[in-house]
Amino acid sequence: MTDKKQFYYDNSGELAELLGLDDIGDFLESLELWEYGDHDEQEYVESEAIRAWQLSLESTAETVFERMGLELMEIPRQKRIKQTNGYSFVAKWTSYRLKPAKSWKLTARQFVEVINGYGPSWFDDELELLRIGPYGSYKQAVFNHFGYWRDYASVYGDSSIESIFDDNMRHYWR
Repeated sequence: MTDKKQFYYDNSGELAELLGLDDIGDFLESLELWEYGDHDEQEYVESEAIRAWQLSLESTAETVFERMGLELMEIPRQKRIKQTNGYSFVAKWTSYRLKPAKSWKLTARQFVEVINGYGPSWFDDELELLRIGPYGSYKQAVFNHFGYWRDYASVYGDSSIESIFDDNMRHYWR
């Protein structure tokens, strides 16, 4: 993956995968919509569930990435799709990009703290993290150690990604 493509996620499914959360399909399947009366009621519940899942995902991502000195940028996308029958429609979705709140160097420093807290690796500082690659940038060093941030909660005794998402779902889906 090139340096430009790192931290770019084309849709909410990719963002959910990065966070280790169920994608929207798995989430909807778990709802057992057949229990909700007629077809209209099922469609309403499904649309509300999708809305709540999307809002919860984005809120969870913002919370989690903020811990690591990253900001989540939403990028609205749209594309005109031409069908074989001559009709066309506009598809709209949101892409996401992560960028450092201050700098990649400071973000790398925060990653070093989490990596050192989790073990078994130990780095004296972000420069040592950069050198072990060898990576061409702090951004590459962060990207190649990105899995460690999932352990933030166990290192710092904070809420897990799943519990943050569940709390957000309780807020958005009433």
